[in-house]
Amino acid sequence: MRYLKDLYVSEELKGREEEIMEHLEKKEFQFRVYLIALPENEKNQLEIYHSGMLNQEWYRDKDVFVVGLAKGYLQALELVRKIAEETVDKTGDADIRQYILKRQGN
Repeated sequence: MRYLKDLYVSEELKGREEEIMEHLEKKEFQFRVYLIALPENEKNQLEIYHSGMLNQEWYRDKDVFVVGLAKGYLQALELVRKIAEETVDKTGDADIRQYILKRQGN
């Protein structure tokens, strides 16, 4: 699993990023934590899924690139909105994937 250098984090999780990432790496269940990640399919922009999905067999061998952490699905949606608005403000278009990769230095 990889993480965006300057991870987007919902207000309720700020300051707990390291702790949450440790739990994610250990595949420990976190009831209210949702991930915002770049999807494998390069045609899509972002994916939102519950942290518990990392325990499913399909995700075990995947290199998930996490760009945000949120407490609850609604906060995850809000983070996606924030990322989209920031992308348009900074680049003039809505190519979130390219904006994120550029921020990461890829």
